[in-house]
Amino acid sequence: MSLVITPKQQKEKELAPTGLQPAVAVDVVDLGIQKTSFGKRSMVSIVFELQAADSEGNHFILMRKYSKSLHPKSNLRGDLEHWRGAPFSDGELQKGFDLEKVVGQPCMLYLEDRDGFIAIESIMPPEGGAVYRPSGQYTRVKDR
Repeated sequence: MSLVITPKQQKEKELAPTGLQPAVAVDVVDLGIQKTSFGKRSMVSIVFELQAADSEGNHFILMRKYSKSLHPKSNLRGDLEHWRGAPFSDGELQKGFDLEKVVGQPCMLYLEDRDGFIAIESIMPPEGGAVYRPSGQYTRVKDR
């Protein structure tokens, strides 16, 4: 008996549009301890759904990973402060920040193409009070 395997036809993956794009946070994921260039770190990711969709009507999903830290020099803290448009107060930092609060929150993402990989360069508040809501196409990791 023969077992013939043929290569699956690969269609070219559509890339999300670059530049300033309306989006909404659809998930936060605790990634646990990850090996990084700075050693082992506790990591989290924020998952975003773009308002833009591919040719089949599926909204683009992008993720950004962070060290689980609100240190003044951490990328997570910087992005959260830009997104909300204000720095954290000492009182807010003492209580801690529940990252779940960002799920469902609209934002503007500045996206760049890095040799076929779309990267989130910065996160900002939505423009002019515009609000983009999740499409419902994405299922949170905790609900899978």
